[in-house]
Amino acid sequence: MPIRSIEMPTSALATVEPFQGLVFGDHGHAKDDAVCWDKYPRHEFFNCELNDCAAGNAIKKARHTGWRLVVDRDEDDAVSVEIGIDQDDNPAFNGINMGPYVAATKLALSSAAKTIPEQHDLLVRMLRLPQIYVYALWLHDEANANNDVIIPMAPAPAELPSGQTMTVAAFEDVIADLAKERLDAI
Repeated sequence: MPIRSIEMPTSALATVEPFQGLVFGDHGHAKDDAVCWDKYPRHEFFNCELNDCAAGNAIKKARHTGWRLVVDRDEDDAVSVEIGIDQDDNPAFNGINMGPYVAATKLALSSAAKTIPEQHDLLVRMLRLPQIYVYALWLHDEANANNDVIIPMAPAPAELPSGQTMTVAAFEDVIADLAKERLDAI
């Protein structure tokens, strides 16, 4: 498969340990249960500021702000576990998300696995543009960023094709317009 997971720092994973009860609830899994813990690629998440989006520099200016894991609690129930970076650049447990982007991430990963050419080695990242309500899977080619692929996730603004692959240039064109509209409204 051309899509790969990052090696998450042990210190980041350790921040989740005290919260395993919240992550797994009554579902009977444990942190070391690779079936639910490693089914989906672990990934970094990046945030981008509104001005950078408006300038067409969302990808170039995106800032690494933490890590994310998607964890199946059972067949029909998944959560994302988010580990941020505190003011001292140390990993810190951010929380658990059960919202629509969890299922959207699973769908985007499944779609990408079927449509991305095998010759590309892509690192999974999450791109968040909170001021314009955009979450996207960012598949990054460390050898050649021209091969990067963006998959906007639902819910997304109507201008973005949720669940479909986009080039970075096409994605940045759309979000630049969305960011400019947002800036004009402020």
